[in-house]
Amino acid sequence: MQLQAPSYLMELIDQGEGLQLDFKFAINDSRKIAISLSAFANTKGGRLLIGVKDNGRIAGVRSDEEFYMIEAANEMYLNRPLPLTVIEHEQEGRKVLEVIVPEDEKKGIKAIDVHNKGWAYIRHFDQNILASPVHLEFWRYAADSEPKKRLNQQQIIQSLRIISSYEGGISLENFQRRSNIQRKQATELLARFLYWNLIKTHIVNGRILFIGTECD
Repeated sequence: MQLQAPSYLMELIDQGEGLQLDFKFAINDSRKIAISLSAFANTKGGRLLIGVKDNGRIAGVRSDEEFYMIEAANEMYLNRPLPLTVIEHEQEGRKVLEVIVPEDEKKGIKAIDVHNKGWAYIRHFDQNILASPVHLEFWRYAADSEPKKRLNQQQIIQSLRIISSYEGGISLENFQRRSNIQRKQATELLARFLYWNLIKTHIVNGRILFIGTECD
């Protein structure tokens, strides 16, 4: 755990919560922190400020318990621990912990729930959202060094036409239904299209949709 200058902390807080920054008033559940770690690691990395309220006011952490709960979240409630960096700040007589979460190269970092089941999350603006099966397949596909199986050109064209027919984006379920294929095949197709940059994710009200990359 390192120490940093007060001005650095205030500059961070002034940025406000967003894609790579999240404020936590306190930690009362390591599993909830694991969700934030998963979301940051599976997106672009980020920072957690523990001891800061949602409005940016500094409350400070109560004791060293928060530090150990961060360790527990990382070591016990993720499928793979991350190389976190924890920095201690002193501001207005209060202590704030900054947790730096690196972007994971392979992705697929999962938070373990009370039933010992792992769930992967992604970060969208200032929210943590459950990753779709397409994300999981995309990460697996991207990490696989084996030669990629070729797809039928007609199927590719037909699938992209279906996707483009949904102006606001199409869900995995609707894509499967319109394509009249099994869910596993639909998931694999969308993951391939993401990998080839033919489509992108489009998140509306926490719902993950897929849209052509030409649609901006």
